[in-house]
Amino acid sequence: MLISAETIPNGTPVSLQLAFTINGVTRYTPYAESLAAGSYRLVFPQTVTIDGVTYTILGNNDFTITHPMWGTESYFKASYFSDLPPPPIRVRFNTSAGGLVDWGEGPQEYGSMLVDQGSNVEVRAIPSVGYKFVFWRKNGVKVSERNPAVFSVDVDETTIGAVFVAADSDWTKYLPWIILGGGALLLFAAMGRGRSTVVVVGGKKD
Repeated sequence: MLISAETIPNGTPVSLQLAFTINGVTRYTPYAESLAAGSYRLVFPQTVTIDGVTYTILGNNDFTITHPMWGTESYFKASYFSDLPPPPIRVRFNTSAGGLVDWGEGPQEYGSMLVDQGSNVEVRAIPSVGYKFVFWRKNGVKVSERNPAVFSVDVDETTIGAVFVAADSDWTKYLPWIILGGGALLLFAAMGRGRSTVVVVGGKKD
């Protein structure tokens, strides 16, 4: 009995060597061997990873081969293809009172876009008159004071928010409260210039 097996590419890579087993003994494609008549169990792997890329083996993964005589031949092939890329991630943008954000679609108070996992997103904060930009929050955590800023997108449902305060406020002494929550209401009593200013910081919009 002759058993032969090989891999058939369907996409990339161009060629691929697979380890499979015959009755628990490891063999490699391409493979051909004459075996005594009898019963054999041939198993291809479900997946294989090469250079960090996972390929899925299509069908033909488990066989029991039984031949009663010499001179017969069994041929098996394993087709494979690269796994589909992960689905795109939705990135949401929002601001506190006092400004807009622009992620390439014009200044807006809030909005969203779909990007590939691992992509970078550049976003710019645009303060309103009488306000100043102080920092960015990514998923509720302060991450950067740069403007514009570039963020990597590596988790699902990423939220990027810009925080603004009144231009004449000493916001730094209120930093612990600003960082604490997305919906915190902070009241700044700014006595300069003979008036008080109320600023809402971190109110999320979606």
